Amino acid sequence: MCVQFDIVGVHEGKEDCLYLDVYAPPSKSSELLPVMFWIYGGAFVFGSEYEDGVYNGKRLAEKGVILVAANYRTDVFGFLTLDQLAAEDPQGSTGNLAILDQNFALQWVKNNIRQFGGDPNKVTIFGQSAGGFSVCTHLTSPISKGLFHGAIMESGSCDTPQFYFEKADAVSFSHLFTHTHGCNVSEAKLVECMRKKSVGELVKAWVNVTKFDRDYYRPELYPVAPWGPVIDGVVLKDFPLHVLESGEFNKVPAIMGTVHDEGTVLVPFIPVISGQEIKFPLSNATVFKLLNCQFHIEQPQVMQVLDMYPVKDYKNYSGVADVVVRDYFFVCATRRAIKAFEKANVPIWYYQFIYKGEWWLDTPLGDFHASELVYLFDNYEVIHFSPKDKKMSADLKNYWTNFAKTSNPNGVGVANWTQWDSKSKVHKVLNQPLADGHDLYGAQCDVWDPISPVPQKWAPRCPGYP
Repeated sequence: MCVQFDIVGVHEGKEDCLYLDVYAPPSKSSELLPVMFWIYGGAFVFGSEYEDGVYNGKRLAEKGVILVAANYRTDVFGFLTLDQLAAEDPQGSTGNLAILDQNFALQWVKNNIRQFGGDPNKVTIFGQSAGGFSVCTHLTSPISKGLFHGAIMESGSCDTPQFYFEKADAVSFSHLFTHTHGCNVSEAKLVECMRKKSVGELVKAWVNVTKFDRDYYRPELYPVAPWGPVIDGVVLKDFPLHVLESGEFNKVPAIMGTVHDEGTVLVPFIPVISGQEIKFPLSNATVFKLLNCQFHIEQPQVMQVLDMYPVKDYKNYSGVADVVVRDYFFVCATRRAIKAFEKANVPIWYYQFIYKGEWWLDTPLGDFHASELVYLFDNYEVIHFSPKDKKMSADLKNYWTNFAKTSNPNGVGVANWTQWDSKSKVHKVLNQPLADGHDLYGAQCDVWDPISPVPQKWAPRCPGYP
């Protein structure tokens, strides 16, 4: 894996990390097989192509596809944004080394996958969380044109401003990062200073930034998820949603969707990203402060949002925060993207994963962020699926691999999945049994859409807020 911060406080991985894995069916086909290109998540600060076996691609390959999983650099190594680095790059790009790693791996697939029995003209990219953001980045990046022919975005977004950065903001944060990591030097010497640092020093994200915080841009999700794709004029010309809405994107069929309880694994980090200003147990006042100060939503709109999520419907205010995070970051952002696909007459299928696995202990996390991946990759030697779990896994694998083969998730062995359009608003409910849903959180998204425009220039934080 690439260098990254480990939860126990020591770093893992190596700088020599740009490797990829290729999974092919055991029997050689006389025809070239479709290719699925996996992009892992991890908030752009951790993750790898194998992830201790979680992303073992053999079960998907057994469905008649070639699966490629590639490493890309994370954290400061993948996203440091400096004018000096742009000057070193032949294209003038900066801040997107992680995306360029993915792009280079896609170029490798195009040039070499025939040797493994794969069709370079039938490549589907798919990714979850940060991998989902990456998928939308490639959908809207001019440098990725022609490298793939289908896309699956799982729990991603094309416009959430906490994950896509204006170049000026990314440069400002990179200066904050270099200064807090011991390179408080002239601009001309920043890169030289950083290159002298050990990797262990550079992945220490949990440093005190308050000394410099007022002078520089600090990402809203620092230090949990401080990095993301940068609108540098090369890899990204504009926020991905704007590119989608303009119709000037890489027009390939797509599947997009989310899981029911996206927010449950993210809400516990609220005190960390808020500088301890927001504490548990959450109350109406603290959720208000989260929206007003952290998401920079004006007071009348905050009240409008809170009216949509009465606490009596969610047990407590942590439950309210769960669904606020789900809808703001994922569900409504995904709906905006699929609307742009429909406007451009590009086929799009929409889903929500709500299956509660029988193998999994009943926890308050519910159908949590990334919970679908264990069924998609189907590595049940270690988790012992029940028959119902196996059926959910089979349905997911069939939909995803059907799509890779035909640019349509429908086929033998699965229930019909209706293509999304703004009249029927049908999405597939990924559960057992499979079902159709209608207008997923439509009323909530109608409120969120005008609140969440991009680019959104952050206002000063609330008084006393870090």
